Amino acid sequence: MGRGRLPDIPRTVDAGSELLQKHRSYDEHVPLGSQRVGAARGQVTAFFNGRPFEGNPRRIPLLAHAQIQLDVGRPLVAHESIRFPNGL
Repeated sequence: MGRGRLPDIPRTVDAGSELLQKHRSYDEHVPLGSQRVGAARGQVTAFFNGRPFEGNPRRIPLLAHAQIQLDVGRPLVAHESIRFPNGL
């Protein structure tokens, strides 16, 4: 995704939150939409738990242990599952 710095996401996530809600405070510094993630521009393909997410990437639900991947442009990067340590 280039060298743009993405914001740190808090470790605690409110049930039912969406990427849109958490992203609002970062929006002026790190734009997010169907054609842009931060400084990277191009078609954004979103994945939620390894499956394509249809719709606005800002609407991706932030759930505990959710695996969110945002690809910009092509080729798409294969999803790699993340194993969270116990207690997270």
